[in-house]
Amino acid sequence: MSDRPWYTKGEKFQVSSKANNYFAPDDSQVSYPIDSTLYSKLLDNGSSEFCAMVAAFTMSDVKLERQLPNRCHRQMFYFQNCSAYILEDTVNIVFKTQNPRRSMASNKIMKVKLLGNEHHTEIIHWGNEKQEITHRDGSTTIRNSPTSKVINTRLKLNKEYYELGDTIIGEIKVVSIQYKGKRKTKVKEEASGKFRAIVGGFDIDCDINESLAHSWLK
Repeated sequence: MSDRPWYTKGEKFQVSSKANNYFAPDDSQVSYPIDSTLYSKLLDNGSSEFCAMVAAFTMSDVKLERQLPNRCHRQMFYFQNCSAYILEDTVNIVFKTQNPRRSMASNKIMKVKLLGNEHHTEIIHWGNEKQEITHRDGSTTIRNSPTSKVINTRLKLNKEYYELGDTIIGEIKVVSIQYKGKRKTKVKEEASGKFRAIVGGFDIDCDINESLAHSWLK
């Protein structure tokens, strides 16, 4: 069976990897409400006001669909953990599916790096870029986690430039392939969805461990 229909679908939103599409809210003064219950709970538990605001504002409905080689089964992964931070002159957006109740292989990370009008996307499997492998003799080695090859990507954002504390709202679509095993079995992937976050600093530890609201607030 030909792969062409899948590639055709991917090409529908193909854009240059060196261009972002920006969109602005209808009203520049529009206010985006937060999850006030979560905000209060985090403050009561000792979080800083900034970290509580980050967690209460962040939302993501980005999901990754994987088409398995047998063409009959699909896997769905949900990037409900989203964060954004500035490192030097680059804005980084990180999506995670990390769930401690699931196996390591079930966790994914998608990273988007923004620099000017360019953006770069990568998908990392197993939940971390590096994995510590333990052998039968008790020794350990560090191994790179599997990654996917990104074919097409599209990113829409609400602003062209961001500073610390800014609101980042956007939509992302990605087509990728993961090659598995010695036979390089091809697993096709499509990720898409909307997200919003507050831009933090790289050295500010605001990991989100609380449950977030599922619906979009406008």
